[in-house]
Amino acid sequence: MPHYEWTAAVVSQGDGCVICHGAPGRRLIHHTKGRVFIADTWSVEFYSFSEWFTVSVDVDVDGVLQRYCNIAEPARLDGDVLSFVDLDLDLVWRRGSGWQVVDEDEFAVNAARFTYPPPLVAAARTALEGLRARVEGKGFPFDGTLDRWVRHLAGGGTAGG
Repeated sequence: MPHYEWTAAVVSQGDGCVICHGAPGRRLIHHTKGRVFIADTWSVEFYSFSEWFTVSVDVDVDGVLQRYCNIAEPARLDGDVLSFVDLDLDLVWRRGSGWQVVDEDEFAVNAARFTYPPPLVAAARTALEGLRARVEGKGFPFDGTLDRWVRHLAGGGTAGG
């Protein structure tokens, strides 16, 4: 059973990744909490088929609200269903504050609860450090790619280049 699910539109696919647009008003069905949330923001979402992270850039009327990166196993696409295994560790930037790691406690609890094998724990930690380096070094997709998609989907130009 999925942990959570929502609907988004694919706006770009290729080079080992998918970029999606989540419309405002979309429903996030949180199966493990037994709740449904309605998003009042819109998003540009990045999913890689080889990298161990996802990125959601949440946008409100004032611009980028947050950049939320899940440490996750590489995404899989099966027909029109995109899925990934979220490993709880997150790297987050919120408007008004810098980047920070969150949910380390959740990672530790779930690693014990679900008996994550040591190689998976190590892979998650390595992915987090690699993601931090990628953000600091402005590596793809933190090289302006997602910001171009934000501008394009907000009606401010092209996403390419």
